[in-house]
Amino acid sequence: MKWYYTCNDKKFSSKVKALEENIDTAKGVFFHANPSWNDFNFSIDPDMDWRNLLRQEAKYIRDTYTYIRIWYSGGSDSHLVLQSFADNNIFVDEIVCMKSGIGDADYEINQYAIEQIKKYNLINTKVTIIDPTVNDYVDYYTKDWSKKDIPEWNYHFRMIYHNKLSQDEHRKDKTINVFGAEPPRLIHKNNHWYMYFLDADIEESYNKYNFFVENPILHAKQCHMLLKAIKQYKTVNEYNEICHTPKHEKFCREHTGRFSNPYVFPRKIEYWGDKERNYLMLGDRKIYFTSKKESNALQIILKDAPELLKKWHEGLEQMFHFESWRNYGASELGTLGVLTKFYSLQDESVRTVDELFPKGFNV
Repeated sequence: MKWYYTCNDKKFSSKVKALEENIDTAKGVFFHANPSWNDFNFSIDPDMDWRNLLRQEAKYIRDTYTYIRIWYSGGSDSHLVLQSFADNNIFVDEIVCMKSGIGDADYEINQYAIEQIKKYNLINTKVTIIDPTVNDYVDYYTKDWSKKDIPEWNYHFRMIYHNKLSQDEHRKDKTINVFGAEPPRLIHKNNHWYMYFLDADIEESYNKYNFFVENPILHAKQCHMLLKAIKQYKTVNEYNEICHTPKHEKFCREHTGRFSNPYVFPRKIEYWGDKERNYLMLGDRKIYFTSKKESNALQIILKDAPELLKKWHEGLEQMFHFESWRNYGASELGTLGVLTKFYSLQDESVRTVDELFPKGFNV
């Protein structure tokens, strides 16, 4: 396990199991970063060009794995992954675009991803467009969830690759599924800068590689690029807004090397923090959503297949049966995040959330 949980001195790959242990024992739950981060000094800004680091990471993956599959959404993160291979003539075996199969919810794939792939001369690379059907959704959501391999980090109705990663073809030895991870999370606390992640940022899965995160050198470079930009362009009272509010998404991606291309990437339209304005009614039950894509999908399914929506929601209630850990009390918003340790960007210190935030985490 590269990323894992502990609770009551026990190690878990399953967040649900870790949370059940927490409820049974009242012991804390901790999320542990890739062991490659152990003893790494994140306070040092790597003295290497960003593009060279990307090339080296792509080459490392090519040298390590027999079959490379890039999961490509057309967004700035996954595009930079593809670009790091293609621009350096490093062969990729397969590019996968995973649609949801639900009308307007696939605008990112339809309008950006497919068009961008066409611009590369990828003669020997297999390009796979997965487009789930109604029958796929019926098969996935109407069976007993306890008997299926459903990733615990998935709580969207849309099939957005979670159902595919559990299949044998994506779990073969020496096969790697490469994803573009989120930009770093930085926080300013006690006049000190730290880097950390939430477990929801990583979404650990078998044979999955988070391109910008697994290698601590690559991640440290991003952190320091972003930190320099924050100090240069923002005031102190804005420091903790940058990585924690959706309105600063463009700034974070611009200053972590994502926006060096001439075309405009699709923006993530999210609604976190405004729960009671973002829901639809399924009978007498509120179903919440946090993004435009999920809203589009839910409205279509509510009209065309409300019973399927009900089955999905019942499955989530079954999976996230511990109400105290539900985000805002709603299973469709996932579980409360568990944080890694906080790694200093100014010295070699590492802190836990309890050390930095004895009264509870806040930004």
